[in-house]
Amino acid sequence: MNQLSSPGTRHWRRSATVMGRLLPAVTIAVAVAGTAAASGAAHARNSTPGSAAAAAAPGSARSLAAARTASSTCIAGSGLQPPNPGSSASLKGVAVVSSSRAFAVGSYISGGEKTLAEHWNGSSWTVVPSPSPGIVFNDPHSVLNGVAATSSHNAWAAGSYTDQTGQFQALILHWNGTTWKQQASAPIPFAESTQLFGVTVASTSNAWAVGSTIHNRIGVRAVIEHWNGTTWKLMRTPKLAGAGAELLGVTAVSSRNVWAVGHYWHSGGISHTLIEHWNGTAWRHVTSPNPGGPAHDNLLRGVTALSGRNAWAVGDYDAGEKAGATVSKTIILRWNGIAWKRITSPNPGWGSVTIPADILTGATAISPSNVWAVGSRNDKNALEQTLVEHWNGSAWKSVRSPSPQRSSFLFGVDSTTASNIWAVGNTSAIDGPSLPLAVHCG
Repeated sequence: MNQLSSPGTRHWRRSATVMGRLLPAVTIAVAVAGTAAASGAAHARNSTPGSAAAAAAPGSARSLAAARTASSTCIAGSGLQPPNPGSSASLKGVAVVSSSRAFAVGSYISGGEKTLAEHWNGSSWTVVPSPSPGIVFNDPHSVLNGVAATSSHNAWAAGSYTDQTGQFQALILHWNGTTWKQQASAPIPFAESTQLFGVTVASTSNAWAVGSTIHNRIGVRAVIEHWNGTTWKLMRTPKLAGAGAELLGVTAVSSRNVWAVGHYWHSGGISHTLIEHWNGTAWRHVTSPNPGGPAHDNLLRGVTALSGRNAWAVGDYDAGEKAGATVSKTIILRWNGIAWKRITSPNPGWGSVTIPADILTGATAISPSNVWAVGSRNDKNALEQTLVEHWNGSAWKSVRSPSPQRSSFLFGVDSTTASNIWAVGNTSAIDGPSLPLAVHCG
């Protein structure tokens, strides 16, 4: 392949839409990285701040603060950008541990598509070697879609690779503080092809990964795998009669409270929002709104949670057609401890834009009055621009965010504090290579 794959690596059903995490082929990458408790990545809330040396370095906390302006709380300065190790690259997920430690993952092109892992040390992003097991007709494909961490020496990343037959296989990597190593994923009986899109970690003995598989007897089904401290095990998922399904995001509040989101569809092919919940014993399907109605696609891409009574899910839905193209609007849902309810969310691309397409791909929660969501929107020239939205406790508002080149996306977001929020994605000139993009908010 001569370019990076689309956001969810490949999507079983659609090849030219934003549904199922697939964006136009010139871009690559969506990640719905699970973060913990408040952010779905289970990062430590009492993590150690960056050192004094890091605080004074370019791109460090002091430099980040100095770079901000009164009109923007999100920045993407040149000194903050992750390196591009190939001809094209994109970051799909991020996990933030502290002001001096964050992990970002995705893929890059160099003799095929390979996994990309980059680490933030408080002053700069650095590429760290990561396994790329895929090989297809001398054109390897390996990609990481999500990452989650509890500390600087315990992180998980999930994605997929192609085997010698050209089929996708689940890819799980673990960071032990020194190296990224591939871990065996759970065997799936009768599976032809499997992809993982999201991951979350609560402790060294408790992590979850979600995605989908093509079952050679029953079609596409959602996949949930669990790490018990020793091995990854396949979990039983709720049955949706006659439906195909995939899960794109996951977050763990505790060992008895885990949420996973995505979409499902019947023979007509229309997607409906999908939310599943782990109660410590079993996964259950939980009813969720579909703002686009039964005739249009509705999909959830990311989820984050603070407690058993406070969780958020984000995504988008098809809102008809304009100028001969399908257009979309954002979805934001909130769990109040009893039910999932739709909350009004901004759609800044629906002003004077000819072909509006607003989508949300990830979310992170810091407190009940401080929640962030990221994605993309179209500008007046139908070019993708970054989209950042913020919940202040009473309403969601659009936040000014940088789009360094003509086409820019944000796919994953995570945080530790109100002043330490990272979002990642990619940016490119028209018909140019994709470059990794990191945006810092707070």
